[in-house]
Parts: sequence; C-alpha cells; structure tokens
Amino acid sequence: PGVYLEVKRPEVIELSYRDEYGRPQTLKATELLSRAIQHEMDHLNGVLFVDRVENKLALNEELVKNKFSPKAVKSV
Repeated sequence: PGVYLEVKRPEVIELSYRDEYGRPQTLKATELLSRAIQHEMDHLNGVLFVDRVENKLALNEELVKNKFSPKAVKSV
C-alpha cells in the first residue's frame, strides 16, 4: 500500500477463454483493459507487483519511504 511504480506491460493482448456456455472465445484487449487483465492474471498466477518492477533501486527507495523493509519484500 502506498507504493506506486511503473510496470511495463504490453499495450495490446489477445486472449482465449470460454464463455458461460463453454464455447471458446477470443478477445483483443487494449489500453486500460489490457493492463487490468494482465494485472488480474498476475494475481491468479501468484505474481506480485514487486516481481514486475524493473527498477529495483526505485522500488527499494519507495519501500523505505513507506516504512517497509526492502529485505522483507523479495521478488521471485
């Protein structure tokens, strides 16, 4: 909470899924919907925000600023 950093993600994604009747569907998502889907898929796959941040120095600075211990927050 309170830690906000850039996470690079593809702007456009295409995904396959099954609808409520079990029929295969595809969806091309862009912009905010694309980011939201990727964010939620990360949750389902156990991937955390800290795993996606590329600038680890900025991450550590934000953690310290918000009174978190960088040693306690480990990327996988």
